[in-house]
Amino acid sequence: MVRIILRVVFILSISFNIAFVIHLLMHTSSKENIQLNMTNRQTEAVNRIHIKLHKENEGIKKEIRECQIELINALKADKVNREIVGKCIEKISILQKKIQQNTIDEIIQVKKYLNDHQCGCLIDGLNMRLSQASKPCDKECCRPEK
Repeated sequence: MVRIILRVVFILSISFNIAFVIHLLMHTSSKENIQLNMTNRQTEAVNRIHIKLHKENEGIKKEIRECQIELINALKADKVNREIVGKCIEKISILQKKIQQNTIDEIIQVKKYLNDHQCGCLIDGLNMRLSQASKPCDKECCRPEK
């Protein structure tokens, strides 16, 4: 039973963090570029920033995958070593936090290339995505029994 609970918590944690990062990173999509009406110079600068941090985040994601494999292997054992599981979860959390910090750093760097109106649009779009991502689940299984 403990294994199932740990797996569910782990999967929920990973899912939430991945959703958060995806929502934050999507601000540089071509759709947003059109909405922000960026100049070619702005687009080039933003793309350079995005590529640099994207490469760094990909390295972090690789480390997360390695930790996940270690965690799953620890959970597969007949006798689960909670110390190993705890260390894996802690390391994954630290790595996920680093991705989130990189995303915030990217937004801060991008803002330097935008005018006030573009910054407002960027932040408003980000706020809408975060609001959507953090809405409570409305599925039947999540509703309290009446």
